Amino acid sequence: MHDKSSYHRDALAKHKKHGNDSVTSLLLAKVTKEQQCRRNLLLVQLSCLLFLSRQGLALRGHIEEESNLFQLLKLTGSDIEGLPTWLSEKTYMSPAIVNEQLMLLGRAVRLKILERIKADRFFAVMADETRDISNKEQVVICIRWVDNDFSVHEDAIGLYVVPSTTSATLTEVLKDTLIRCDLPLSNCRGQGYDGASNFQGHVNVVAVQLQREEPRAVHVHCLAHCINLALQEATRACKPLRDALDITIEVNKLIKYSPKREHLFKNLQKAPSIEKRLDMDVPQTERTRGLRPLCPTRWTVRTGSINSVLENFDTLRKAFEEINKGHDEYARIAGGLLSQFDQFSVFFWLKVSSQIFAASEQLSSSIQSVETTAKDAQKGAEQVLAYYDKLRSTDTFSEFYKSVVDEAEDKTDPPRLPRYRKRPKRLDDGSNTHTFPSVEDYYRQQYFEGLDIVSEQLKRRFSQKGFNTAVEIELLLLSAANGRNFQISSHIRELYKDDVDFVRLNTQLSMLHDTVKSVSTESGCLIIEVTNIDTVVSIINSSPVIRHLFKEISTLLKICLTIPVTTATSERTFSALQRLKSYVRSTMTQERLNNVLLLHVHKTIADELSLVDVAREFISFNDRRRNYFGLFS
Repeated sequence: MHDKSSYHRDALAKHKKHGNDSVTSLLLAKVTKEQQCRRNLLLVQLSCLLFLSRQGLALRGHIEEESNLFQLLKLTGSDIEGLPTWLSEKTYMSPAIVNEQLMLLGRAVRLKILERIKADRFFAVMADETRDISNKEQVVICIRWVDNDFSVHEDAIGLYVVPSTTSATLTEVLKDTLIRCDLPLSNCRGQGYDGASNFQGHVNVVAVQLQREEPRAVHVHCLAHCINLALQEATRACKPLRDALDITIEVNKLIKYSPKREHLFKNLQKAPSIEKRLDMDVPQTERTRGLRPLCPTRWTVRTGSINSVLENFDTLRKAFEEINKGHDEYARIAGGLLSQFDQFSVFFWLKVSSQIFAASEQLSSSIQSVETTAKDAQKGAEQVLAYYDKLRSTDTFSEFYKSVVDEAEDKTDPPRLPRYRKRPKRLDDGSNTHTFPSVEDYYRQQYFEGLDIVSEQLKRRFSQKGFNTAVEIELLLLSAANGRNFQISSHIRELYKDDVDFVRLNTQLSMLHDTVKSVSTESGCLIIEVTNIDTVVSIINSSPVIRHLFKEISTLLKICLTIPVTTATSERTFSALQRLKSYVRSTMTQERLNNVLLLHVHKTIADELSLVDVAREFISFNDRRRNYFGLFS
């Protein structure tokens, strides 16, 4: 009856005339405004999490209000409405929620990496293990792949905690990772490990077990580790070389491990006798540097430590004299080092060690690039071996020996022959004991012996079956590019018969030389001889028609570039692990560590993430969040 009355019709007409919203619409507008505010605050929180993880910074502290995440939210969201309420309620800042958001960010990075890897067919797997600060055995897994432009990428995809490091366990870890990432083992064309016994060997190791299932997964022992192992073997076999490194280690332990003794050493460095070397007018490169610690394991990083001992030889003698005046055990150690520093042989072998390790260190650092190919590494090793052969000449040694004698004239005792001992009667066969005609001949014999041992160790370590396969493919492509006679070996034909059509490949290789000449002529840069695989890559990339014309060569080129030469990326990931999982952050969960590691290592991909997509996925997890934030459009 009221609806039909005139009062109701008049009231309704007046209401429509003034245009006032209904109570329901007013409440809905308020809820919509609050939801939009919450969405903005969620995006701010995700951006703060992304920044802290990308930079490897801790999220929380002992006090919640003083944590990095809390303070960064206050800083970046100070002009956003509703932030005080968001921080006071802490509804979406609990550890479980933050870990979930980190999981979504890390998964987004991993999916982007895998999306790029799957766009290309072939990949190689690299792995290494280490013990972290919380005494857990961590295995890092990296994937090496080549894109359509033949650019090489090496991406770490996560860490595994393993109960043991047996070959069976590590093999299962690798296979499980490939399955989870949807990367079929049939597309694996390379393996790269550090050479540990559980990874590399002849029977039931990781490399062998994977090659049984996929023979085309060529295994290469990391060449940077090979150089390190070669020098370690040479150091063990050559006693004077080993003694020089031991002295360097003892000097650093005596000086660097004590603030008092290091302060004494630095004061002696600034003494008036060497003040001119520390003068501000002297270039920085010519000033005397302090002692540098010697790393006994990390890829030939030894030259800097040995050179620092040589540069501070006189200062160290004075420091040993001062320390020797004491009455503790370090005084006796300093006295022993002082007596060794008086010997010419110690100074001579420090010089020899610096000379030998400098060349190998240059080789090790030069092959750690992602773009380094097997042929590049082989060329570098040949150059180092040629340098060692040059040092092994009588004339070169005479000049080196004379320069060392002149430099050591005021530093050590004069060189002399060692005292000969009479043979025991039970070992005396009546022959004359060998004697050296001069001191120079004595040191020449030891010098040549040390160089021979290092050279032989390098040659042996660089002779690997998998490494030779990669070199063979490169030589085949270079020979064809230069118009020389080439022949595809039966080993390559058998290994890659399912990947390459060798009938077409043979035809394309015959055409490659003429294409190189024509492309170089058109570009105005005449190529006389192709000496690097990068030149072949640039020729293939010069035109889509040429890429399609040399399709089989492109496939073989991708396989060649996919085979890893070093595991430097794995080692660098361990450096990131050491920064993230420190003494004060040793209790983080493995899932959280993995997600933070991905965001920290792959910074470029992290910068490309769409926070809106991550927020939408976070909201869609349950109905409560959908009601709280509303539809995310």
